[in-house]
Amino acid sequence: MKKKSNFLVRTITGLCLMLILVPAVYFGGIYYLVLTTILSIVATYELLNMFYTKHSNLKIMRFILPIFSGLSMFSFYYGITNNLGFISFVPIILGIIVVMLFGVLKDGTDASDITSCITSLIYGGLLFACAFSVEYLKPLQEVSNIKFAGKLFAYMYSIVVCTDTFAYCFGMLFGKHKLCPKISPKKSVEGAVAGLVLGALVGTVVGALLEVFPISTLANTTQKVLMIAGVYVISLIISAMGQLGDLVASKLKRSYEIKDYGFIFPGHGGVMDRFDSVIFAGAIFFILMQVIYLFV
Repeated sequence: MKKKSNFLVRTITGLCLMLILVPAVYFGGIYYLVLTTILSIVATYELLNMFYTKHSNLKIMRFILPIFSGLSMFSFYYGITNNLGFISFVPIILGIIVVMLFGVLKDGTDASDITSCITSLIYGGLLFACAFSVEYLKPLQEVSNIKFAGKLFAYMYSIVVCTDTFAYCFGMLFGKHKLCPKISPKKSVEGAVAGLVLGALVGTVVGALLEVFPISTLANTTQKVLMIAGVYVISLIISAMGQLGDLVASKLKRSYEIKDYGFIFPGHGGVMDRFDSVIFAGAIFFILMQVIYLFV
């Protein structure tokens, strides 16, 4: 009965999240910006709150540093939409300076306190901002038009969701070899491989349907095949990074002996629990797109 109740809670929460996230991604604008800013602030707070369990000096920093993470979302938006990329990193740099001052002025702080603060800023601020700022990048099909209704984010998110779904299903049915038993006992090698291959396949299809990549514009069959192969490789990288993000988040939780990062999403935990895979996958995709744009 308890398992059925938990499943129902997780399902309802998941549907509510989709009802909030999908319109935000599709319409973009201030709605999306405010939503992701709040998520970044909460994610950074959750990380610092975790570190606080073993680093009591971080009590006040739990409330200061999340502000810089939130500002990073605004700076990424402004920097990308105005071709001023360097501005994107200003809040994180200022946050690190605040951490250094904290380390010098606060009695009793040590290197581990400073490292915990910087990790929270980079993880919940910088990487989070990169991942969700994929929304502001222009698909290769629309390099001349900045408004695109979240195609890149939808493509990336579809890979993460499908990778997680296929990995879970195949792991339950065919999993025999543990992937990382000390970090996540339920994950299997078979599930991870299935999630990687099938998640990337779904992503390639979604990328073609949303015209994120200029596959349909190519007249030559050989060029189309090469483009599809290239998109599949990119999708594989995103899928792999999503799984890595999940393992990293699980490793941190086990190291600090916590079940969930937070409780903002009933049945799912906190922001970090819900978006751990998206952070890594989105950040690497953000970097990949910047590299690809250099050659377009």
